[in-house]
Amino acid sequence: MPACRGYIAPNPYNNDNLEMIDWRIQLMPYIKTVQLFSCPSNSSTHRDGDAGQSGGIDHHYGMATAGDNASSPGFSYEVGGFRSMAAVEFPSNTLFGVEVSNPYNPDLAAWNVGDAGFTGHTDMANFLYIDGHVKASRWAPTFGPHNAWAFDGVVRWDAPNK
Repeated sequence: MPACRGYIAPNPYNNDNLEMIDWRIQLMPYIKTVQLFSCPSNSSTHRDGDAGQSGGIDHHYGMATAGDNASSPGFSYEVGGFRSMAAVEFPSNTLFGVEVSNPYNPDLAAWNVGDAGFTGHTDMANFLYIDGHVKASRWAPTFGPHNAWAFDGVVRWDAPNK
């Protein structure tokens, strides 16, 4: 599982150009098809992200982020904001990836779900947890009673109106 949203390095999926390698590219050696990143219910066809860092992969899912620096309670949306997987106290209850309606960002911050969270499945979305399981759910349960956006599960934000 990637330990950060992205970092600057040669991108093997874009002629080894030096650019941000987002979490999708970090997963590529471990998956069989890029279709894993595509949701048939999501009509977005945007595949470039910022500066082409995703190598032509659909942006239907974003990394679940909870802050902008290393002191964030969860994954940071800061480029290179690495976090140890040992910091995750509840891997089966902590989010890694979420469905997004805004395909231009490689992540979705917890406080931005109301604007950018995807609800194309009867007001539900798919959620990927750090332990690898995926669950369809409404957005509100990811905010409490266990905060799935934070490594320690502590509730810090109100659930969105989704």
